[in-house]
Amino acid sequence: MKRQITPELPHTPAAKSRTRRLEQETLDSPAAQTGEKENIPVIQNSSLLTPKRQIISGITPLKVSSSHIRSTASQGFSSKSYTDTQLREAEDEVKGYCKENIVGIVDMAMPDNAIMREMAETIGVRITGAIEAYLETQSLGAGANSVDVEISVANKLGVDVKLLRKYTDCENSLQMMFDSFGPWMRSPESGKISRPGKGAILRERSMYQPIQQLLRFVATCVGVLCHNSPPLRLIMPFNKTDVGFADSDLNTRSDIILTGIRPENGASLSADLEERPSMIDCFAVVGVKTSKVHLLKARAQLFQYSKGIYAAQHNRRFLWGMTVCGTDMQVCVLGSNFALASENLDMMSYKGRRCLVQLAVNWSLCEDYRLGYDPTMVYNSKLQCWEIQSEQFDERNIGRPITYYTREMVVCAERLFGRHTRCFKATAKMPSALDPDSDLEPHEQIQCDILIKDAWPEATFHSEDDMRDEAKHLQKITHMLKDHQEFIGLYPQLHGGGRVRFVPKIADDVFVEDTTITMLGDGIWQQIKDSVALRVHKRICMRGIGEPLKYAKSIPELIIVFRDVMRCHQAILEHCSILHRDISPNNILVSRDNGIVRGMLIDFDHALDLSDPNCPRHTERTGTLPYMSVNNLEKSDMPQTALDDFESIIYILCHIATFGWNSETRSKQEDDRLISKWSHGSWSNIAREKRTNLESAVNFSQICREFNYNIPHWFMLRQLVEDLRAVLIDKHDDLKSIGAIIHEDIQEVTSYSSNVGPNSEEYTIIRHDPFKERAKHWREISQNMLNVLELKAEEAKMRLAS
Repeated sequence: MKRQITPELPHTPAAKSRTRRLEQETLDSPAAQTGEKENIPVIQNSSLLTPKRQIISGITPLKVSSSHIRSTASQGFSSKSYTDTQLREAEDEVKGYCKENIVGIVDMAMPDNAIMREMAETIGVRITGAIEAYLETQSLGAGANSVDVEISVANKLGVDVKLLRKYTDCENSLQMMFDSFGPWMRSPESGKISRPGKGAILRERSMYQPIQQLLRFVATCVGVLCHNSPPLRLIMPFNKTDVGFADSDLNTRSDIILTGIRPENGASLSADLEERPSMIDCFAVVGVKTSKVHLLKARAQLFQYSKGIYAAQHNRRFLWGMTVCGTDMQVCVLGSNFALASENLDMMSYKGRRCLVQLAVNWSLCEDYRLGYDPTMVYNSKLQCWEIQSEQFDERNIGRPITYYTREMVVCAERLFGRHTRCFKATAKMPSALDPDSDLEPHEQIQCDILIKDAWPEATFHSEDDMRDEAKHLQKITHMLKDHQEFIGLYPQLHGGGRVRFVPKIADDVFVEDTTITMLGDGIWQQIKDSVALRVHKRICMRGIGEPLKYAKSIPELIIVFRDVMRCHQAILEHCSILHRDISPNNILVSRDNGIVRGMLIDFDHALDLSDPNCPRHTERTGTLPYMSVNNLEKSDMPQTALDDFESIIYILCHIATFGWNSETRSKQEDDRLISKWSHGSWSNIAREKRTNLESAVNFSQICREFNYNIPHWFMLRQLVEDLRAVLIDKHDDLKSIGAIIHEDIQEVTSYSSNVGPNSEEYTIIRHDPFKERAKHWREISQNMLNVLELKAEEAKMRLAS
């Protein structure tokens, strides 16, 4: 038996400081010797392997997982407080996302290949028959002769008993398996223990072994029945239960963890599953509770660990999981914006057992994409790097396949729900094999000039109807600005990409787009489409690589970066009619050209092409909450303009001046600060706070008083934001455009005489919103704000030079 082993990509720059692997080992698989590509569905962390295991050598060790990034120490919480908070958040996500009693989830793992599908069905029937034979008779119960057990199972499976013995050992004999899960299936009361004065209770821990042994029995039978043509993988539980992941510092433990192994030469399936599992090993997590009363907690545990699994496994599209409450089991599928739970599978009923067995068999025989892995991202064992497939379009918009090579991930998917954005540094040139004697890190041995962004944004089913297609936006920007050399390097230039497509096994050379419908199937999609938005797998390959904003070395550098970004913003709007609509720290990068710092504007997921007559300009909120404009927060009927993005710049700079932008300048966030109200509360309350803060220079000075004066050159940021606010709010000839708070005018409408009394007058109240008034003159105002940035950037350059 051999574990499936695939290394993970490193985080940078943290990965650079980690210890290099000192010993080089060779991989004895045929793929390693021939250089074949392995689309391996289970990822193995090479830094945690035991010396006895054959591993892929020279790969940068363990990257920072999402749980390490969000460690309790860095958050200032106690371990218990942090765990309780995480659990509450997970329970809230369960309540908000989980949809129950979805029909057809088990069938999601059914192989597309007709031959494999028929084989899986046959194997499932035989294994279920062996289990039913035991439950119907007592001859295979506790105390039965192990030889009789082996003969009975071999007869039901239709195989020679000698072959069956090759896949079992004394520690996990068939008799022990039956004796463990058999009583649990007949009655959940079998796991109860007596406690003085409290009667008999069912312990959660007593359920672990029966579930483990049932899954281990199915895997054993699959290995036996497929001995002539081994399955792609066998799904097995780790031996350790109620254990935390080795690469996570969460103070909670997972009940049962499933992984994938590759059977080889009839080796015992229980070998090599003794070590503490890591998230990069994990195929699925099983949450176990004693009754349905605790179903919410079981699902919350599933959600908690799924976040880390997404962060650790770079080619994961969706996740499988299970909850077991007593003898009631539910199969779960978790994607970027959905969490689906199957109908209840009662392990005391034939139907429930049959479904579970068939699911486990399907997992072993189905295609990788049915397990949730990306078929367009494969590992090349000879080159020891990942190969990422994409498309490159020519001037006639005709696509051709292109392969990128990478050993370095710069952004991982840290959230369970969202766009699952991942970014890789890559090259289109095939790299040389890894040099184990080099002083360079593995990812440094590839000269990367391409940034690949992989994400799952909301989109329309037909690409031609997609108004927020980042690839289309970048294609237009790249074409329209190609002759404007002054902007080269301030925006990403499209090199390839678009909607991700692959050829499923059921089709011959017919590509399908990777969407929510492709993952779930039309049957499940019809059940959830009214409450779940369609998401499409998109991959954008760009020239121009920058670093996060935290790599700016000083406030003068920050000012230059923001000037470049908004200069680029204005150029794209002027020449391409594309409005960004999501200015935030995550969408601003720092680059260096011969030591000169520059800024780069990225992420056009929410951008709109204003030249398109069908473009909706004010139908949705977009952006990041603390930095959203008032117009955006209030979902105004006014179209968004460049002023909304310039307003976001003011909020970002205030946040940076208050809380810092990296570990060296960061200060503790306190909820009693005025600026904290930009992040908490309802949309309308946040908008009202921002209106009040911007209304006058006096009001705004209260925000500026909270700036961190310990940061060198802090005063430059204060001067900048004060000048930007003045241009946006104060410096206007039209009084209606001045200020931030809506003001009212009383206007006389009519005056008429009355025969029975004095003259009467009617009045009406007219409301003036300064933000709406200024939107009429957005071109002039935005140019004036850019002029302020230009002036301050020149001062910053002089400061850096002195």
